[in-house]
Amino acid sequence: MCERFIRFFGGIHKNRVNRVITDFGLSGGYKVHDGLDQGEVFSPLLWRIFYDPLLCEVKRHEQLCGYRIDTKFVSKSGRIEGSGGLTSYFLAGAFVDDTIWIRNCQASTQYALNIASEFFVINDISINSKKTVAILINQGVKVASLNICGQLISIAKKGEAHQYLGIFLSTEGLSKPSVAKAHADVRFFVNVVLRKAITDKQFSYLVLAVLQPIVSYRIQFSFVSSNVCRKWDALVRKSLRFKACLPRDFPDTALHHPSLYGLKPFEQVQLEGKVAALIAFSNAFGIFGHLFRHRFLDLQVLGWAPLDSLQFPVRLHVSPVNNFLAGMVKIFLGNELTLVNNLSTAFRSPGRFPLSSVLGKSLYFDSVKSFKCFGVAFGDWLFDKKGVLLDWKTFCHWKRLDPHGPVPHWFVVSSEFLKGQGYSFSGSVGSAEKLGLDILGSGEFSAVKDGLHDIWSGFFKVFTDGSLRNVGSAEVACGAAAYFPVLDKSIGVAVHGLLSSTMAELQAVTLALECVLSLSTVVLYLDSQAAIDACVSEMSLVAPDFHNQCWLERHHIFNLVRNKNLSVSWVKVKEHSGIPGNVRADLAAGTASGSLFSLCANVREHFLVAEDVAVSGNARHFVRNIF
Repeated sequence: MCERFIRFFGGIHKNRVNRVITDFGLSGGYKVHDGLDQGEVFSPLLWRIFYDPLLCEVKRHEQLCGYRIDTKFVSKSGRIEGSGGLTSYFLAGAFVDDTIWIRNCQASTQYALNIASEFFVINDISINSKKTVAILINQGVKVASLNICGQLISIAKKGEAHQYLGIFLSTEGLSKPSVAKAHADVRFFVNVVLRKAITDKQFSYLVLAVLQPIVSYRIQFSFVSSNVCRKWDALVRKSLRFKACLPRDFPDTALHHPSLYGLKPFEQVQLEGKVAALIAFSNAFGIFGHLFRHRFLDLQVLGWAPLDSLQFPVRLHVSPVNNFLAGMVKIFLGNELTLVNNLSTAFRSPGRFPLSSVLGKSLYFDSVKSFKCFGVAFGDWLFDKKGVLLDWKTFCHWKRLDPHGPVPHWFVVSSEFLKGQGYSFSGSVGSAEKLGLDILGSGEFSAVKDGLHDIWSGFFKVFTDGSLRNVGSAEVACGAAAYFPVLDKSIGVAVHGLLSSTMAELQAVTLALECVLSLSTVVLYLDSQAAIDACVSEMSLVAPDFHNQCWLERHHIFNLVRNKNLSVSWVKVKEHSGIPGNVRADLAAGTASGSLFSLCANVREHFLVAEDVAVSGNARHFVRNIF
């Protein structure tokens, strides 16, 4: 803070005289020795300066007495691990003269209160114990007593709600008392307005401008079920019919029509408020951002949702009443909304075949408890370390389960899908490598990766190229390759499935990024501007299309860059211009186009259908097929 600003504040508060407004006029003046006015525009700044020493001292002891929040993750073995997850601490919050303290046991709570008591005594601050309360979320824990500045703190009774700023807390948490308060606000509003001499138009205006913003504020951290929203809508519509002298059988849709009264359903109010809040939380920093990430990762583990549930909403076996984000997923699913974000995933070894996409949403929802029991989330996890697709008995032996009994339907469907991609239950490692099931098993790939590991400097240049030959004939062939100048070595693979030059270029990029090590800076040289545009464009700008191979390959490249924490730069070079690296990559791609070694093809057998026509990634083709 600049010296001039400090002198300005000092001039305002020194030798200040106050007078009190009474029923008999102004009182005599008295000199103010200390204290802060709550009505001044600069009071929040002064309160922040005042509380800063206390909050900094408490934060210094955060790992000793702070409330610890741990988030678990799912390893590739399917086990829910506790170590290595996200960990945060929360200690205290303050707004003007209102403070909140959060701890996980009585001893740490009293320790923090002792620090606060010392601060209040030093600064001659009196604490009103009647406005101080302790709320126990876990009723199984008994607390003898808590005190602050020598005064006992009352313990909240079970189900008793207390207000802190604009929220309500009780022993049952935040959601239930907040929804109950919103319900009380709706009933209070209806009862009061019905007695007022106002017109039906004024009533609808008050609902839209006063009641619904209040309800939206009350439930901003809670999820309200559809049944409760319909009850609120019914109360408002009944009152509006009474004010407008309308019959009971007057259509509800007419009351909500924009050309008449334009009443918003409370479900729409919740949707608008929740989407705005969700965007703010997902981009927040500090404690709000940390708490949102904790809740996001916990939802993935609880619902066993390997994909981002906000970007790819699916039905979850998680109660939305007690889980804010589960309610948001339900809202997104019902309104066909998605929110693309770059949050990390709770599944540490993501695969390229999410079972939720392979099986379809309905079968995945019916089988999700079985997935959690077996520890399976991706089709890739149905292979052993050598890249061999496991049969049921081998899978049970690997998971240490009983192989006797019927084979689960999800396992049969997943295996048929993977076999349809060219994978088989072969027991030899060589055949798996030829099918491109696991390129990490290739000796050529391992040699390149080991060489990069030996000379790793954190910076690599890689030339990639794709080759498409004999187009339009039965001998059409497609290949992709990456050349590493630092090793003077190249590696190539054949491209199957969708044979296009862009797909070949994208698989060449995938091959290069699979080779380089984590935390590297990579400069990729390509002769395809289309591939560069596809890689650098935001995934959020393209609608998910799981049966589009180019989209899936882009999604895999995006995940490789994020999971390996790579810094990638893209350089366009002119094709057939004699650049040595590009020439080597082109020769390797041409040679690989006739080989059997390939990357796995990303094909999805489940399509969205509208009017018996499959919805493709190309909007023009879809419209043309419809009309």
